[in-house]
Amino acid sequence: MKRGALFNFVVLLPLVPLVMLVAAESASTFTSKQAKDAEKAYAKAMDRINAEYETKVKKARADYTKALESALKVMKQRKDSAEADRIAKAIEDLKREPLTPAKGGPAGQPEKIGDYTFSGGDGSSREQAVVIGGAEDSVGAVAAESAWLKRHYPNWTKGAQALLGGDGKKYDRIAIRSPSGEEKTIYFDITTCFGG
Repeated sequence: MKRGALFNFVVLLPLVPLVMLVAAESASTFTSKQAKDAEKAYAKAMDRINAEYETKVKKARADYTKALESALKVMKQRKDSAEADRIAKAIEDLKREPLTPAKGGPAGQPEKIGDYTFSGGDGSSREQAVVIGGAEDSVGAVAAESAWLKRHYPNWTKGAQALLGGDGKKYDRIAIRSPSGEEKTIYFDITTCFGG
């Protein structure tokens, strides 16, 4: 694979849409046959879409890994140990990290982990903060944050944490780092953890 093609592949890979909606695991809340049938059809369609998506992700990751392994051989031949180390770490991360993010609930439904519920966004900003439910104080908020991070970012380490305020809400801003050194900041809306 030419360098330009590899670059395009790596840049475009994150743009693959994440179609990870699934049907509710609990029993249906509908009583009418028509609504129950619609829910079953939706669940079946989403299962098919998820299966197709995972197959495409597996192929893309296999191609990416193969291309990185080829690049690693070249860097070893050139005795560029710094670049070889970076590539080797990226390959390790690909093999260690899950194919897809953890599945949440159906559209509009909060994700449940243990005693806690999570709604809102993906945590990438205050506007997209992960909203924590089911925690009654700061200790519960920390436990809920840890549970969410463990599911969505396994093997990442937690860094600096700050309590922020604004618009009558409270947020936790947490820095996390991947084994290969990638850094992200995740925002949690913890307003309800303090009776807000």
